Amino acid sequence: MDTQKVDWFVFTFLSGFIPILTRIIMWGTVTDSAASIVHPSDFIALGFNFGFASLYRISQVSTYYSSWITMKFGTFIMLGALYLTLLIIIQMDEFKPGIIDISIIKNYAMILSCVSISLSYFTFNEASALQDRS
Repeated sequence: MDTQKVDWFVFTFLSGFIPILTRIIMWGTVTDSAASIVHPSDFIALGFNFGFASLYRISQVSTYYSSWITMKFGTFIMLGALYLTLLIIIQMDEFKPGIIDISIIKNYAMILSCVSISLSYFTFNEASALQDRS
């Protein structure tokens, strides 16, 4: 396996799942049945991790490819805004329980996480190819 792909897998993918693994460990140790094994905030944290890792990788690309860099930064900033919106909606439900269907928010967060994973992988490959050309 290519060293750059191994770096992406370890640095981005595995570290991104730390919030979900932490929740599973917590769920396994808590005796209260009200604890959920999966919460939307776990997927939001996962998506943020992929976004930040991608932004870090993009920042290493030569400024010669500034239009590509600008497009990628804009994409990940937009995803970050969507994640923040989901967090705000979750907070609204904590202030007034029952006004938000958390399962729908969880589905949105999971979809956005899948989008972030895909974009992160493709961005990492593109950035590596651009850096090799420079």
